[in-house]
Amino acid sequence: MFDDFDSQPEIRTLSKEEAAVIKANSRLLKPWHVVGWQIVVTVAAGLIALLITKELGVAYSLVWGGLCVVIPSALFARGLLSKATLMNAGTAIAGFFLWEMLKLALTFAMLFAATQVIQGFGQELSWPALLVGLVLAMKAYLVAFWCKPKVSK
Repeated sequence: MFDDFDSQPEIRTLSKEEAAVIKANSRLLKPWHVVGWQIVVTVAAGLIALLITKELGVAYSLVWGGLCVVIPSALFARGLLSKATLMNAGTAIAGFFLWEMLKLALTFAMLFAATQVIQGFGQELSWPALLVGLVLAMKAYLVAFWCKPKVSK
């Protein structure tokens, strides 16, 4: 029953050269790369919604839904990559949780403000379009993952 423990492969530490080869052949997904793709997906979806529905309210709602993800994500990326957050492991962990809480709070605040913002443009809010924009922007990391650049040497 416990014979599997003896047959486990040995774990070894990579040499600097082996680690450099793996790093050179891997692709890193950077936060600003994801935010950039979120912006691209949000704008493209808004334009497509405008072309299909010919209603500004739907396009504004879809874009606002995307912005409810993009703006907090940009704030999160900025805070997470700040020098104060990256000082040591403890501040990195604390910074991650702090910026994640701020990101969630800003997202909820923007969702609550959606009706006033869209009506400020003289349009009626479309909740389905807002939710589509929200989901598309959240899933834009998949596009960012597929299109991530190679690590420069």
